[in-house]
Amino acid sequence: MSELLDSGFDIYIREDNSSYKYEELLTDDSFIKYEKGQNITIEKGYRRNGESMENMPYLLVKDGTVIAGMDFYGSMKEDMDIEDSKVIHICMDENCVASSKEKFIDIKFESMNLLDKLELEAVKEVFGKKLWLIPSGYNDDTTDFVYGIAWRTNSDSLFWNEYYCYIRFDENKKMREFTLSTSIARDKK
Repeated sequence: MSELLDSGFDIYIREDNSSYKYEELLTDDSFIKYEKGQNITIEKGYRRNGESMENMPYLLVKDGTVIAGMDFYGSMKEDMDIEDSKVIHICMDENCVASSKEKFIDIKFESMNLLDKLELEAVKEVFGKKLWLIPSGYNDDTTDFVYGIAWRTNSDSLFWNEYYCYIRFDENKKMREFTLSTSIARDKK
């Protein structure tokens, strides 16, 4: 997590469970800005808090713009300082995507800028065998427009031993939503 701070991002921590209104996330006291060196710990254990922004315990912010909701992991055995934790889940909804576009913030996954038009051939070229789900065709139901990307390894010597990602997009091939979740290797003894 400290790499995010060092790269100019801000992290906001959920304080209460107010209703989700994107435009008020940073102003209604539901989230407070994390200051480097603050004494915040990630509770031991592995957990994700859902697939939607409404449930995210942390926000990723750049230049006052909420880019995504996130979850962190520290250790299975002990609580860990937030700066030593790892991102295990990222969620961008339509509000995050629209605001990132408006502020010209690039969102890249591997080498692909997700705010560019998501042409199938370009997606195949970047993700190759990791791409396991493509839309069956274009119709009026935009909920069918999704790319599924997954990577797995049987190694316990990597921190993340698998991830899966869904990129939902509209009829113009522009991203609407993005989720990325990881599974972790077992903690070393």
